[in-house]
Amino acid sequence: MCALQNKRTGSLGEALASSYLQRKGYRILGLNVTSRWGEIDIIAEYKDIICFIEVKTRKSLKQGNPVEAVTKRKVQHLLRTIQYIIQTKGLGDRKFQLDIVGIVLNKDNSVQKIQHYQKIDITGF
Repeated sequence: MCALQNKRTGSLGEALASSYLQRKGYRILGLNVTSRWGEIDIIAEYKDIICFIEVKTRKSLKQGNPVEAVTKRKVQHLLRTIQYIIQTKGLGDRKFQLDIVGIVLNKDNSVQKIQHYQKIDITGF
C-alpha cells in the first residue's frame, strides 16, 4: 500500500474512532496533537479522566490485528508525547490513561470491527 493510501486509511480510522468515542460519551479535546517525539491521534475526556488514544486501522487482517502494530517503541514515543502534553497544558493534577482503538475496515471502507482497549498498562515501558 502506498504512503498516501496509508495516510487516507489512517485519517478515516481516526474519524471513525472519534465518532465511536463520542457515542460512548467521550468528549474530544484534540486531534493529531504532536510533539517532537510523536503524535497522539486523539485526546479525549471521559468522566474525570484524560484519555490519550492511539488509533490503528487496517483494511484486512493479513498483517495481523491493528493493535499489534503498537510496539514497545511506539508506546515509549507515545509516553514521551503524553508527558510533554501534560506538562505544557498544565494537566499534572488530572488522572490520565493510554487507550488504543483498533479498526478493521471492509473493502468498501465500512467498519468491520472496532476494538477499544482502555487503560493500557504502561508500567513495563
